[in-house]
Amino acid sequence: MHVTYLRVDLKPTSPFRIGSLTGARNALAVETDIDGRPVVPASGLAGSFRAHIGEVAAALHMGRVEAGADGAEFFASNLWFLGTALDGLAEKRSRTATAIDRRRRAARNTSSHTVEEVYDASLIKLYLRYEGRADDILGLLASWPVLIGGGVSSGLGQARVTGIRHRTLDMTDPGDVLARASLSGAGPEAMDSLLDGAANYLDDPHEGDTSAGEFPIEIDAACHIHGLNIPVANRGDGSRPEHYWFRGTSWKGLLRSRVEYIGRSLGLEICGVDGKTWDGCGRCTVCEVFGSSVTGVGRWSFSFTKLTDEAAQRDRTRVSIDRFTGGAADARLFPERTLSDDNARFTVRRLATDELEPRHAWVAKALLLALLDLHEGYTGIGGRSATGLGTVTFNTIILGADFADQQFSSVAETGLPAVPRITPEDLEAARRDKETNNG
Repeated sequence: MHVTYLRVDLKPTSPFRIGSLTGARNALAVETDIDGRPVVPASGLAGSFRAHIGEVAAALHMGRVEAGADGAEFFASNLWFLGTALDGLAEKRSRTATAIDRRRRAARNTSSHTVEEVYDASLIKLYLRYEGRADDILGLLASWPVLIGGGVSSGLGQARVTGIRHRTLDMTDPGDVLARASLSGAGPEAMDSLLDGAANYLDDPHEGDTSAGEFPIEIDAACHIHGLNIPVANRGDGSRPEHYWFRGTSWKGLLRSRVEYIGRSLGLEICGVDGKTWDGCGRCTVCEVFGSSVTGVGRWSFSFTKLTDEAAQRDRTRVSIDRFTGGAADARLFPERTLSDDNARFTVRRLATDELEPRHAWVAKALLLALLDLHEGYTGIGGRSATGLGTVTFNTIILGADFADQQFSSVAETGLPAVPRITPEDLEAARRDKETNNG
């Protein structure tokens, strides 16, 4: 009998959130250990890996249920997710967020809530035990694009595999049995001592292996961000690290709202007009692509945009106007801080493995049209965009398979002005398929 112990090193490429509602109203807290440090439960990573390898491989390596003569027969998993260890740099940070009323395009009443997220994590060690030889599982681990926690379609919780160390023990060999039995300590320290000296599987190329790590990029754009509004109580407040992140949830919310508007303008039946309790209808093509509470995670993940530490900061003091006198209102001075970065990037990754369906073609084109609206100044990002803040201009955009399959461009790199228009055939496909599904 052979037993393989493995340590998979995961590098988070974005902040992540693993948690749930707390006792406080409207608060999403990060799961922590007894000392208040963020944790990553291995059960969530097991689910991510199972989804990656598919049903056939999951039945072989991660347990299955079969119908037998005397009822269902259960087979235990050969792959055990023993636990994780998170580096000491990980830090949980809280922020205040609010839902947007799609009808008024402003903050929804009573929707303000606190969200905690984990930043600065550079390494998550995942420890595994596999009943069998390492060769049976290494290739699957090497090609795993990792998802951690919630908010993955808004850029949270993405990671890649950077190392796989393993040691296979032959339990009929006295030396291997002694090595296992003589481990001192417990938990990560014991596993690290057992794997001490093991080579990194990813350091050497292996025939048939796919590269480790990340979901395909569908949109990769170089852009300028000018005047991104940063909330400050007074001019003396220092900029915090989270100010330099423009979150994926903000990109997704802005662009989804614009896509919905384009769809309704073209006569399609699109949800989002009820700003009171809206959480997605789960039936329209926008929900199918962007996700909803009914359809689950969407097709695309809108990544965080990290502004450089050298982003230009501008502070100024603004004053409210007295509507009666037309002059400055007394005691109504307030600070305004903005950041600008000429070397920002906007990235969208594809979470789905299947091809874009014909009824979704108009959504993909509408997304590019929404980016064109940003580029031409019809809308902006962040706060106070109605006063000219938060302008975004794009230099180039590289399109992935979702867009190349729809013949958006015959070249890999294109400027936004070359975005094609939505055709009557696209709209007919969206309507026809929807009617067929409802029939």
